[in-house]
Amino acid sequence: MVEQAKRLVNSARFQNFILAMIVLSGVAGGLSWLFVFRAVKLADVSKVAPIDKLSLPLGILLAVIVLGERPGALNWLGIALVVAGAYLATMRA
Repeated sequence: MVEQAKRLVNSARFQNFILAMIVLSGVAGGLSWLFVFRAVKLADVSKVAPIDKLSLPLGILLAVIVLGERPGALNWLGIALVVAGAYLATMRA
């Protein structure tokens, strides 16, 4: 079993897959910045930034749903604080 895993990791097909994932990750990161800059151009930064910061709780929520991750109580507290901060940042003074 271990030898099979070593052969898989060393195979050219697997390494090409990993390289493709790295490139796609870079493309997605670059696109996200372009979308944020476009959003800031179209709307006030005080409205765009809180939505941008919700990407962290959204990513965690997707990890719970798709990957079956189970954050602890302290993690959920942090998630709630990020969401509450994003909400409070959108409120008028």
